[in-house]
Amino acid sequence: MARSKTLLKMTAALVAAAWTACVWSRPAGESFEPVLADSAVTASVSSNPEADPLEPAMQPLPVPSSETGLFNPEADLPPPEVRQTRKLPEIQCDGTSVCREADTGQPFRVLARAFSSAFRHKRVDYDALAPESLTALTPLYVFSREDIDLNDPAEPRGWYQVGNTEKGPPFGWLLAVDVVEWRQALVVAYTHPGVDEEERQRVLMFEYLDDLRTITESDDREILARAIYRSIDQRKPPAVIVSKEPERFVSINENFYLLPIVDHELTDIDGDEARFLRLAAAVPDARGADTLQDEQYLDSVLEKADLESEAARELNVDIVFVMDMTRSMQPYIDNTRKAIRELAERVVSGNGLEKRVRFGLVGYRDSVDQIPALEFTAKNFTPELLSSKEFIVLVDKEARATRIGSVDYAEEVFAGIDMAVDSRWREDSLRILVLVGDASAHPPRHRQSTTGKDEAVLMQTLADEGLHLIAWHLKDHRMGSDHPIADAQFGTLSRVRGSANSALIRVDIGTEPDYRAFTDAVRGMSATVTALLEKESGPGKQADMSRTEQEARAAAAAVRKAALVEYLGRDTEPPKDILVWSLDRDLTNPTLRSLEVRVLVTKTQLSSLIQALDRVMEAMRKQQDDQIRLFEALQSVASTTMKNPDQISQAGRLAETGLLPRFIEALPYKSEVLSLTNDSYASLTADQRAALEIGLQAKLKQYRDINEQVDGWVKLNEDDPDADKVYPLHLGYLP
Repeated sequence: MARSKTLLKMTAALVAAAWTACVWSRPAGESFEPVLADSAVTASVSSNPEADPLEPAMQPLPVPSSETGLFNPEADLPPPEVRQTRKLPEIQCDGTSVCREADTGQPFRVLARAFSSAFRHKRVDYDALAPESLTALTPLYVFSREDIDLNDPAEPRGWYQVGNTEKGPPFGWLLAVDVVEWRQALVVAYTHPGVDEEERQRVLMFEYLDDLRTITESDDREILARAIYRSIDQRKPPAVIVSKEPERFVSINENFYLLPIVDHELTDIDGDEARFLRLAAAVPDARGADTLQDEQYLDSVLEKADLESEAARELNVDIVFVMDMTRSMQPYIDNTRKAIRELAERVVSGNGLEKRVRFGLVGYRDSVDQIPALEFTAKNFTPELLSSKEFIVLVDKEARATRIGSVDYAEEVFAGIDMAVDSRWREDSLRILVLVGDASAHPPRHRQSTTGKDEAVLMQTLADEGLHLIAWHLKDHRMGSDHPIADAQFGTLSRVRGSANSALIRVDIGTEPDYRAFTDAVRGMSATVTALLEKESGPGKQADMSRTEQEARAAAAAVRKAALVEYLGRDTEPPKDILVWSLDRDLTNPTLRSLEVRVLVTKTQLSSLIQALDRVMEAMRKQQDDQIRLFEALQSVASTTMKNPDQISQAGRLAETGLLPRFIEALPYKSEVLSLTNDSYASLTADQRAALEIGLQAKLKQYRDINEQVDGWVKLNEDDPDADKVYPLHLGYLP
């Protein structure tokens, strides 16, 4: 670690002197150094840790990283002194089938490094190569581990027998130095980068953990990081940086990529927990290391999305209104219908807008199982999205509030959103939902909840489907107790991706003066969608608008930008075939998360998780009915399905009961549910238990929906059977 200490001492001395002109530079193989332009002193890191950090030193010559003399950062491992030693789970191989992780029971996989070769036999013989071609950093199943010695991470020894599928057969042998072990199927995805003042810096990918740690833990972290970004922008990428996330957004849902976590280390930044992640970047069916030394790839990395380009201005826009059609909306639904009609008419008269815009309408009420006279819980009035003229006719005819009263004030908002998600969206369009309602939604466990979902699950569904939502909360002053609940739900649903803000417009209604405010809201609703189609209004136009109209335009403009960032990045290729270290936060602003963790699950795993949580939910209900301890209820519920139900009574935590799938228990993440004990569950208040059960119910419903999806499930290898397809499940979806 002398190298890091020297660097920190040197940085402290140099920052005060002339940091404004700093450019990072280090050719491959040289020491890590900042070079100060226009400075009389060029400092370098001497190999002698006791040397004066300001004493000029001889510049070492670049050293090739392999016998071929080619710079190959993805094949090099950090020096042993900077690697973190952790006890790894045991791997069990029986010699007849795929090897498995002892603590999870899951198949054991490795990632082949770039430029690796597979041999037919357990010896280096280039005349006996395996017939299979290797794609760098794609998962391979291990069937045997022979003579494995990982004590020296820089020079691992031994052999792995590998195959393309879990059932085999194996096709050849790989040297230990040519693979990276991948455990627990954890991957990361890039977060939405945000826009304007909330935009985050893109992820930097370091060759060595030591360099990343040095910058992260420095008092001058932001200065150091910004210097690196400036250097890359000037097309002079530092050699410590292997690659970088592209400026354009990279969507894992639109363009699946693989960023497996092969190692990790916790760190603390200003009291907030962050992670150093060792990532193996890969794209299925694609080859070639994407490093910043490649001029063509550097061009693609630096290309920014132009939100006001001709392509952005000419995009198609699909807008689906999700409207409360219960009796409480009767005084306002005519005006709401009028706003929609005026908007559609404006589109008809707009230059070129008619072909670009399509409309849809979904209405929601309450559960017809509870109140059959309501006619529908949620109804899609537009199985096919309509043109403006067609939509005007439909709205005048169909947008009507019911005359039948409901049991309570809350409505089936979530049923309306859930139905609107499945609208027939056009392939190349911005997809916007506009929610209009005056009441909160029923929570998952409510007897009138027909979806079993909550706002958090639906928000993630919107993100996965590339949908954005603008919410109008019409606040009747007589129902003040419902306002905080609806505000929280509507605010979560309308969260602008890449932002801490929501596209939520609140309008006070219910008294005579407030009808004027609602008239403003009608105009604002029209302005909302107009803003989705046009550039932001200038100062003059803003001055002529009411406060509600201005809020509506601001919300719509934020949604438009966030949606355009995703749309314009839909074909962006992420870096591939590299092995790197990154931080899961923005180095210049660690409050912003740059990478989110997901776990790749198979349909079999997801089904087992559904069954396990069903039993947990059943046990929670039994505990309340029979007034027994939680683990007693679990043992009773699971007695007919578990091989060893006595294990539950001996467990200290729910994670130790053997009830949940082993792959869940072994994941390195914090879980309120897995941590439950008899005492901790008994200490929960009634409200806390209800919140816990509501959250589990919502996740269960989402698991079932994902299990039934056709899209979203991908093959990691071409030869994988459908049963081995995986889904990148958000870590937040886990119990």
